[in-house]
Amino acid sequence: MRPITLVEYDPQWPVLFESRSKAIRLLLGHPAAFHHIGSTAIAGLCAKPKLDIDAVLVSEEARLEARSA
Repeated sequence: MRPITLVEYDPQWPVLFESRSKAIRLLLGHPAAFHHIGSTAIAGLCAKPKLDIDAVLVSEEARLEARSA
């Protein structure tokens, strides 16, 4: 097992979330809501330096098309 590494909060995490969610939105090609989740989403909290993004597709059709891509 590898040790878990925590780092101090990085104020660039919200900026990185915006950038990555825009890139995913372009690749997906379907309407979706993106949420920054996990410990990096909480300002001031130490966290594992891994950005978690939750994508919520707005329709069943979009979900099915995203799965087949």
